[in-house]
Amino acid sequence: MSPDDVDAITSDIASVYGVANSDLVVTIDYVSSGALNVSIPAGMSSSEALDSIEQSISNILGVHSSNVIVLVGEDGKITYSVALESYDDAAAMINATQDEDFVRQLDDALATFGIELGEVVSEDEVEILISFLFNLSETQSDSFISVIVVFTFISQKISCKLL
Repeated sequence: MSPDDVDAITSDIASVYGVANSDLVVTIDYVSSGALNVSIPAGMSSSEALDSIEQSISNILGVHSSNVIVLVGEDGKITYSVALESYDDAAAMINATQDEDFVRQLDDALATFGIELGEVVSEDEVEILISFLFNLSETQSDSFISVIVVFTFISQKISCKLL
């Protein structure tokens, strides 16, 4: 996403909420994601298991653990997301997580915690999360609004949603 695109979106958000562009704090994350099928040993808490999975993914991919988020959905499915600073980095991360070597390393790493790895599915898309934080009221310094715009790039097709 070009700086001009970000500036245009920033201007649109500022206009909708009646604030100056300079009042917006803009954060951009390029995210690659996937899902894991694992068996967690009896006696291990879900929190401990998620931390172990997060740390293992972080170590294998060579990214800081704060860039990796591992969650359990309502359906019990474990998903991971890796946030990076550029589209190219996120696209390279997709390639890395689709490699058999990643799966093998993750299987070995999780086995040290007693976690059995099943299927690993890496998404073929990069999501661009643009977050805007701003104060809507000049009289109330604790009255902040956060707007997140998500762009998903799939084979050169772009979709957009506002969260």
